[in-house]
Order: sequence, then structure tokens, then C-alpha cells
Amino acid sequence: MIPQQQQLARVGDYVIESQIGSGGMGLIYKAKQISMHRIVALKVLRDNLVSNQKYLDRFFREVRLLASMEHPNMVRVYEGGNDRGNVWFSMEYIQGDDLNLYLMRRTFKFSEYQARFIGRHVALALAYAWNYQRMIHRDVKPANIMLTKRGEIKLLDLGISKKLDDDPNAMGHTTADGLLVGSPTYMSPEQVSAGKDIDFRTDIYSLGITLYHILAGKPPYDGTSVVDVITQHFSAPIPDIREVRPDISRRFANVIKKMMAKQKEDRYASWEDFIAALDKCDEMEKKRSQRKWGKLPLKQILLALAVCFVAIPALCLLIPDAQEENITEETAPRQSMILSTGSTEKIREIAPQQQYEDLKKQILLKLEQHLEAKDFDKGIERCKNLPAQILPGGKLEDFFKADADFKFKLDIFHMEFEELRKADEKILH
Repeated sequence: MIPQQQQLARVGDYVIESQIGSGGMGLIYKAKQISMHRIVALKVLRDNLVSNQKYLDRFFREVRLLASMEHPNMVRVYEGGNDRGNVWFSMEYIQGDDLNLYLMRRTFKFSEYQARFIGRHVALALAYAWNYQRMIHRDVKPANIMLTKRGEIKLLDLGISKKLDDDPNAMGHTTADGLLVGSPTYMSPEQVSAGKDIDFRTDIYSLGITLYHILAGKPPYDGTSVVDVITQHFSAPIPDIREVRPDISRRFANVIKKMMAKQKEDRYASWEDFIAALDKCDEMEKKRSQRKWGKLPLKQILLALAVCFVAIPALCLLIPDAQEENITEETAPRQSMILSTGSTEKIREIAPQQQYEDLKKQILLKLEQHLEAKDFDKGIERCKNLPAQILPGGKLEDFFKADADFKFKLDIFHMEFEELRKADEKILH
């Protein structure tokens, strides 16, 4: 075994490049797999745990569980092994930041649209885990949700998940040394109680706490001690997100409140029911948006779009998100930075699906290139006329409205552009 106090240089087929993270069970490295010529994330078990058979059993159970699953919103696991006492597994290397880092370094809060997008994709991953493996995560929180540079959502750290048909004595609700599994700020009452009847609804609760956190900028239950926080999960009234974010729609606020119900029977009966509730929120927002835009003269709409294209870089069209009927100066900055999903579907109707997908990739690639070069305006200019390739006279703003997922990815590029712009301004001044 190579002491981890000394920097690892190589583990099996992997050359270590740098340490990128750590957890209770091990250290995470960025590494290059020689045989496959690819960059991976390599998780190596801590030295003091390798001699503990219970930890080893849990570690390899983690590898088997993750390797048996493949979902676009989950980090893909490649393989695991033991090299001279270094127990490890390799997984997909993701470029991006977790939501906790966004919360710590951003001056804005996530919009309702962004929260719904994040919630939907995390739910799709967890629904897959539950339906396919009867597996629950038990540690859903902002730090375990990755937002990639391309605007994709990835659920992290399934290593403390639990497969319900596992031997309860081999892997229960505590770690091998008796510590409770999970993060107290986000744990459901039944998970804190370490009961035997925990199911997917504990993850629904944790995701509800997470959505509240990313919208409010702070978790719903906070205290001076772990015991204080845990007590609030059992007895404190469920807070209404609209008390701190009045711009959030009542329908979505009620969705979050139901997710955070104290009794699991009062939460959503399935992940599919929760996703359907999000779909209903999207439908209602679309109707509000259509009503709002329907009241504006065509000339005013075209003028607004023209001004936005000329004046605002990084795809920041500043068209109101229309999450509420009245947008005040206080709530305006919180609106989504890209056009809300509207009724324009011409591009999707006319263009062949593959051509449409190829165009999306072109736009994202060009933006990614210009993001790295910090050339904001040129990135916009290069993308401006691309939609005309598949729809004569097609405009970029129509393209945004035709695809909600693509809209979110452009939001993320805009955030990255603005972050770099602010950094450059600080250097110049």
C-alpha cells in the first residue's frame, strides 16, 4: 500500500493528475486511464479503512450498484479494483460545479424555472434508481448535484445509497462505525429516526429541502447545533418559500411544501407524480407567458427583441420570465435570463430532429469556445444566424423558445460569461 500522505502517482491503469475532492470514505483524483486514453475521476479508499472489512464490503457494494446503472443524470462508473492495497473505482470526470458552490459564490439566487429544471432532472435520476434497483440515495443536497459547463444535471455521491433488498446487517442506515448516514440539514424525519421503513420518499423530502435552499439562499431549518436542526425537521412548521421569495408561483411553492411534509404518506406517492406536478407548473407558466405577450403590440415585442440582441451580450435577452403576473423592480433581477418557453415551435416542426440536435451542438460549442476566450460579443455574433440554416429567416430568439432544456443550458453559459466579466472588471479596476 502507498501511504496517501505521499502524493499518489499511479494506481493500476491510472496516472494521477491532481486531487479534486474528498469524502468520508476516500479521496477523489483527476486521473488519466492509460489504456483508454481518457480522463476519469478516481475514488481511492482511505488508508485507515482498507483494513476494515465492513468498509471494504460497503465500498465494493457501492461500485457494483453504480456500475449496474446508466442514466444521463448520473455519473457513470467504469470499473473498480485493488492495486497494492489501494482500493479504488473510476468514474466519469465531470467539468462543472456543484450547486453548493453556486450558492456560495453567486450574488443571485436560482430562478423558479432553474429550480424546476434541476428538480426534474434529479428526480429522473432518482426515479430510475428506485424503479430499476429499488435504491435510494439518502444524501440528496446541493453539494451532491453537479451543474456541468454544458448545463447538464448530474447526481453525485451515490456511495451511501441503499438497495432495499440488501442484507440490513451488511448495510443499514448507519456507517460501519455507527455514524448516521446523510446530512442533518436535508434528512427526512424517518431517516433521522433510522427506521426500517425508509423508501424513495426520504429522497423526495431531501430534494424538497434542496429546492427550498437554492431558491431562498439558505435551508429552511437552521440552528446552532445538529440536534436543533434535527428537532426542527420533526416539529417546526413547514415554511412557505414565498415568504422569502414572493416571485415564486403559488403552485410551485405548494409543490415544495408537499415534498417537505413531515409524514412520508403526505408527500408524493411516486417520482412520476412529482414530475407530473412540475409539468403542471410549466404548463401554467406557459399560459401566463402567452397571456402577457398576447397583450403587447407586435411592434413592441419586435423592438424589445431587437434592443436585447444589439445591447446585451451572452444571450441575455432580458425578456421577463413571467413567473408572476406583476413584476416589480425588486423581483425583476430574479427572472430567468433567457426567454421563457413560449409557443413558437416552428423550428421543431420543420427541421429534421437530427439537424435540430446538430444545430444545438454547434451553438453550444461556439459559446464554449468563446467562453474560454472571454470573447463575449463575438460568441453571440457567431451564433446569431445559425438558426437560419434549418429555417429560412429563423431567429435565435425563436430557437430559445422552442426548447426548454436548451434554454437552461444557455442560462448556464450566461452565468459563466457574467462571472468571467465581473472577474475581468475587478482586474481592470
